[in-house]
Amino acid sequence: MKTTIKPNKVIMLLLLIWSVVAFAKDPAKKIVVSDVGFSTPESVEYNPIEDVYLVTNINGGSLAVDGNGFISKLSPNGHVIDLKWIDGKKSDVTLNAPKGAAIVGKHLFVTDIDQVHVFSLPDGQQKKSITITGSTFLNGITPGTGDYV
Repeated sequence: MKTTIKPNKVIMLLLLIWSVVAFAKDPAKKIVVSDVGFSTPESVEYNPIEDVYLVTNINGGSLAVDGNGFISKLSPNGHVIDLKWIDGKKSDVTLNAPKGAAIVGKHLFVTDIDQVHVFSLPDGQQKKSITITGSTFLNGITPGTGDYV
């Protein structure tokens, strides 16, 4: 079976490919963040409301229930705003080995071994933890539709 692509779709595809390549080759767009205190950083989630990046840090074993995971807040230029913005060592926070993160509205959802923790934005206050029965290594998270909080 032969597939036909219309010329305008080909032009759009070429423009898309060119823009991705142009962006990737622009050295001004590359930001390297190193030696800032991360401890096993696992994922990054962009928060467009504050124009910041949130980095989950396992900080120990990926299955260790040790209460020392944390989430860092970075500016778009790679400057650390707050290394332990959300800190599992604080008494009002549960965070062991945070991995995947997703933002839905004014809430940050973070996977953590067998739980999903919900934090409010922009203050980072923990709202609740949801245990996913039978899970042993929650990693990624993708928002769907519905009321989560």
